[in-house]
Amino acid sequence: MEVSADLSVLLGTRECEDCLAGLPERLRTQDFHPASIFVIQVAESCPDNSPLAQEYRFRFGQRPQGIPVWRLIVNGETAQPLAAVTPIVAECLPPEAIWLGSAEIGFTEMGLGTPAVWRAEAAQ
Repeated sequence: MEVSADLSVLLGTRECEDCLAGLPERLRTQDFHPASIFVIQVAESCPDNSPLAQEYRFRFGQRPQGIPVWRLIVNGETAQPLAAVTPIVAECLPPEAIWLGSAEIGFTEMGLGTPAVWRAEAAQ
């Protein structure tokens, strides 16, 4: 089935870039076959009242100062249940990544003219 996972991710810039490099391969090992990946930085730092910031404080005991928030959309095909799609994508992120997100049937485009950072047809 064609699905998309749409996540907000609290993660450093370098860590995000490093993660994107191997993301398609890690997804395939989880029986998620990516078609396209979009990512855009939506905030230079996480607002203190955000659920992402609260989770960061809980896990690391401090505020996430200067850590950007990214929007990550991964479109692909999988036989996994829809409820498992977003956790599958999140498992492929670095362990320090804080995330929240959802999944839906069908593909999602980033919009605003944002190009995909990876497309299956371009990788072949």
